[in-house]
Amino acid sequence: MLLGIFMASEGGEVIVRKDFLYSSTKWTPVTFTRELKRKGRDLPMSIQLEDMFYFHVKLDSVLLVAVTTVGTMSCYVVLAYLESLSDFLKDLLGTVNPQNIFSNIGLVYEVICESTDAGFPRLVEKEKLKTLLCNAVRPAKSNSPHFLSILPDNLFGAVGDANKRVACSEATKKPIKTKSTQELDKQELFVDLIEKLSVIIDSRGVVLHYGLNGKLQVKSYLDNAANVSVTFSQDSKLKDAFNNARFHANVDKSKLPREIRAQVCPGTYTAMNYSLDIRDESTSMPFTLYGNFVPVPEDKLVMINLKLHSSLPPRNPATNFVGTIRLPYSTLTASGSSSLANMELTYDKHKQLIQFTSPLYPGESHHSVSVKVLVKDWSPALVYELNSVVLEFEAPMFCQSGLRINNLKVESPNSTSSGPGSVVSRWVRYLTHSKSYEFYLKDDWMSIGS
Repeated sequence: MLLGIFMASEGGEVIVRKDFLYSSTKWTPVTFTRELKRKGRDLPMSIQLEDMFYFHVKLDSVLLVAVTTVGTMSCYVVLAYLESLSDFLKDLLGTVNPQNIFSNIGLVYEVICESTDAGFPRLVEKEKLKTLLCNAVRPAKSNSPHFLSILPDNLFGAVGDANKRVACSEATKKPIKTKSTQELDKQELFVDLIEKLSVIIDSRGVVLHYGLNGKLQVKSYLDNAANVSVTFSQDSKLKDAFNNARFHANVDKSKLPREIRAQVCPGTYTAMNYSLDIRDESTSMPFTLYGNFVPVPEDKLVMINLKLHSSLPPRNPATNFVGTIRLPYSTLTASGSSSLANMELTYDKHKQLIQFTSPLYPGESHHSVSVKVLVKDWSPALVYELNSVVLEFEAPMFCQSGLRINNLKVESPNSTSSGPGSVVSRWVRYLTHSKSYEFYLKDDWMSIGS
């Protein structure tokens, strides 16, 4: 049995707290929020604090936390319940942040109460749960206008919604339609092809591991259920992806690998999960890196020189680029520079690492990064602490596997409306980002004496 559920911001401020009936054990969110402030992102999803178990999942900028006593609940059951509850809240509120929660505080409490039975979690079935809710979604009030609102609509050559070719990144962060809003909102369907890369490359440039996990995610803002047909590009290299793929129960796989069909209801769900273990040496990596050390033992310095090459297409530059180098424990300070104008280098003394970040890393380009590390005690064994560089990045409108969607058809047999709302706007988006992208550094200065 769950003792309670609460929602907290990333800073540790409690937004919502719900105690369940028949709970005689006293608990407080302060124990969890104190640990959250101390560990931050390193906080595990399940943690024991003062004879209590705290389970949490993250929703945008908010944490959804369940509290239970030792040995009373299965970890899998609680986390599965929190995941389904978080998906339902995202469908209702769009973006889950403190402002939206405060504007819909009654609705949030309703959802928590209806999804539990005296502290025992129930399966969150979206369609059934919606019929039990009395409150409607209220949009959060914004006091500060967006700076782009002062620009004319035709600044970039698009006049009105009908001529727009690319959906903005915030387009799928709005709530799913309800009966009170479906007549006012336009009909939209988003199909996202998202891929995560897991790559390890040694100091000679040889790929030790190259894994790719992808998913086809559908988010519907239609009035009712619709029949959706997705046609893929024909590539013999992608047969393994479809052979090992896992599909949603609603998906018709009879025409694979060319096409899949499904009946999509309003909301979000994953139509397909696939994975590739690529061992073809001709496959181009999004990023390659070459590094070398220049030790200066007399000055207790280590110079790290990195050469980065992006093989992404010029029209698909990497965004949110972050490179991390773990520094030796005896590091006193570190600094550096880069040939890329918009790249910044920051040294974190507490975590003993240096990061080079760039909001936009151009495709088909070479750039260098130089780092100077001052250590307290010089030793050739420092090579074991300077062992790798980890990259994090996103590549919008790009799929590393080469999988493409050639055609997207939407049929709404139950829709009888003929007005402007009956025209369905179809959006296809691609995203590749790094789950784990690691380079081992060279250690050819290991034999240098102290």
